[in-house]
Amino acid sequence: EMGKVPGVLETACTQGLPQRGTGMISPITVKDRQPFGIRYLSLGVGFFELFGLKPVAGRFFSPDLGTDVSPTDNVWKTPEALVINEAAVKRMGFSSPAAAVGQTVTFTHLFRMPVTFAPPHAATIIGVVENFQMGSVREEIPPAAFYVDPAQAQLVGLKLNGHSTPEALAGIDRVWAQSGTGGPPARFFFEDTIEQMYLDLRRQTELFSMFAGIA
Repeated sequence: EMGKVPGVLETACTQGLPQRGTGMISPITVKDRQPFGIRYLSLGVGFFELFGLKPVAGRFFSPDLGTDVSPTDNVWKTPEALVINEAAVKRMGFSSPAAAVGQTVTFTHLFRMPVTFAPPHAATIIGVVENFQMGSVREEIPPAAFYVDPAQAQLVGLKLNGHSTPEALAGIDRVWAQSGTGGPPARFFFEDTIEQMYLDLRRQTELFSMFAGIA
């Protein structure tokens, strides 16, 4: 419904905002190698596209393929569709992003709250997304895996056209009120998130410049 609001260009749900980082780590096993911990997050179909991220190999999740969505009963009859980042390709030992596409791994992750996990199951890498900042800019981009489970959605991302923002926000508020969720929407702009990620570095630079000047 929010996608129908004038001024809204794209929508996508997500369990969390990976750019802010994800504290969830679960074991993943590539072939007969030792498992290692990988960061993960459930994203909605269209999330990568909304943020302008590009696949470096393979494809992203498609609304036309039911196999891209995790089962609602936690029973895994077919491999789960995974998109991993370039850091994960390197950690898994594949020679290139293209070499990772089509590979099957063993994976497990959070299924439902309170703390119910999916059993170890097969997952096929359908695509590789370019590395993008996750969490603090002071830290190296970690290996990460992404999948689609609509039941884990906690946020909805909206891309606005930038020309009628007040009207779009008012329309979003109306849709939210009609949903019966109760209370005003807790919304924030992505640019504010980016600013916060770099704020401590800016402060450190300003302090360094001040003390260097004093010295």
